[in-house]
Amino acid sequence: MDSQNILLKIDIEGDEYDIFNFILKYQNNINCLVIELHNIDKHSNEIENFISNFNLDLVHTHVNTFSNKDNITLELTFPKHANIYKYKWDQ
Repeated sequence: MDSQNILLKIDIEGDEYDIFNFILKYQNNINCLVIELHNIDKHSNEIENFISNFNLDLVHTHVNTFSNKDNITLELTFPKHANIYKYKWDQ
């Protein structure tokens, strides 16, 4: 892969775990990753390992509104250029 500016959106209905190693191998080419993870209760160790080895910061999580107790689905966003503020916003 020659490009260093890839936005990768993954929504492959449960097969995302099969490509975690591919994503990690080419992570330096990825500018932003948006990924939907199915059955997170069955893959928690794989998810934790992936996040800890992926070099972009996790800045957004969202439980998919179509999830159910038999298939809890989580959406994650990892951008390369994100400003993460560690202070509380005043309302």
